[in-house]
Amino acid sequence: MNSLALLIAILLTIGTVFIRYQVYKKSTPERHKNLQRLIGWWIIFSICLPCFYLGIEAISVLVFILLIWSGFELSAILQPHFTHKQLLVILLTTTAFGGGIFFITGYDSEIVFLGSLLLAFISYFLSIHSIPFVASFWLFCCFSLFSIVLITLSADNAKLDSGYLLLFLFFITAVNDIAQYVAGSIFGKTLIAPKLSPKKTLEGFLGGMVTTTLLCAIFLPGILAISLINALLSGVILSIAGLLGDLRISKLKRAANIKDSGSSIIGHGGLFDRMDSMLLIAPVFGLLATGGGYI
Repeated sequence: MNSLALLIAILLTIGTVFIRYQVYKKSTPERHKNLQRLIGWWIIFSICLPCFYLGIEAISVLVFILLIWSGFELSAILQPHFTHKQLLVILLTTTAFGGGIFFITGYDSEIVFLGSLLLAFISYFLSIHSIPFVASFWLFCCFSLFSIVLITLSADNAKLDSGYLLLFLFFITAVNDIAQYVAGSIFGKTLIAPKLSPKKTLEGFLGGMVTTTLLCAIFLPGILAISLINALLSGVILSIAGLLGDLRISKLKRAANIKDSGSSIIGHGGLFDRMDSMLLIAPVFGLLATGGGYI
């Protein structure tokens, strides 16, 4: 874990120095935006890393904070269509319902992982003005974020370094997004979903996939008892999940007629803007890891 944490710190430092040099040579809005993004990454890294080192208790607190945060952000997005009281009742009722499902199924983590994917699919086709959308999308968020806790518990039970595993999962999620952005900026020509995400290109997606797959091949065999081939396949699948997670939140923002889900994270927008890929990558990784018997 220490080596990966050091690698991330080095990469962030190099990126910060490079962007600051660019701003020094020629100040442009895009370069200032990139500098803000890096500051945001430093903040995210500084908060998450101690939680991963401290273990399940700190990770659970982090996930709880993310749940509360996402609830407030979702309420702000849907505010024009629902009152505060309506949203509060829907969110609390849905949360209790999700907890009941988890209890009735005997604390089956795979139900949560599969449920996340099913709810993401169902909510995609519902109008954001409807109660079924709010309930299904919020339950999707709850299950997806709770997947992080379940992955930690499963890794601990398997006597693995859960902090290292989560740090890697957060790392490849971020790198996948950044690699897609860089490759798309340089080579992007073929739009994937112009109505949902006008800047998302096939070339960018392939750049992110190649980068994510290579990182999985390098790091995963040292974290899990996984073969090189399966690590490569995991990288491909997680990259696809990241793209679909991104497009899922883009669909929400387009339906709500907003550019960003919020402004709470410097350089990144809101929580959903930053967690969009992770909302699908976490349960997909959980399924891959538990289904393969790695955790």
